[in-house]
Amino acid sequence: MERGNAVKQFIRKYGLNLALTCLVILLAGYAGYLRVTLKGDERIVGTFNTIEGPNNAEGEYLVFQQNDIYCVYRQGEKISEEGVYQKIEEYITLNWDGEQRCLVQDKITGKLYDLSGKEPKTFNKISDIPTYIGVLGEIPPAG
Repeated sequence: MERGNAVKQFIRKYGLNLALTCLVILLAGYAGYLRVTLKGDERIVGTFNTIEGPNNAEGEYLVFQQNDIYCVYRQGEKISEEGVYQKIEEYITLNWDGEQRCLVQDKITGKLYDLSGKEPKTFNKISDIPTYIGVLGEIPPAG
C-alpha cells in the first residue's frame, strides 16, 4: 500500500507540471507539423510550367534556384528572362534588367499567378528541382 500512496503523492505533487509539459511538447510538435504541411509550398525552389499535364513542353517554364536566381524559358529556345527573386509570404518579386514584376502564390495549391501582363498566366509546379529541358545556350550555375 505504501507504493500506491507514493504514486498518489507523486501525481499530486508533479502531475500538473508533467501534464502541462506533455501538452506543450505535443502543441509544439503539432505547430511544426502544420508549418511544414500548410506552408510546404513556401519552398519556391523548383520548376513551374504554364501548361498542366503531359503536354507541358509547349508551355513557358519558370525555374527558381536556391541562390535566389530565376529563369524563364521555352523548350528549344534560349532563356528569355533571368534575374533575381525575393519571396515574402505569398508574394514573389522578380527583378531583371531594371524590370520588375510580382507573382502571387496560392497557399493551398502552390500555383503561381502572374497578373502583370495583358493575359494572366498560371504556373503549376512540376518539380522541386530546378530543371532546364531543351534550353539553347547557357543555363545559370546551380546555387
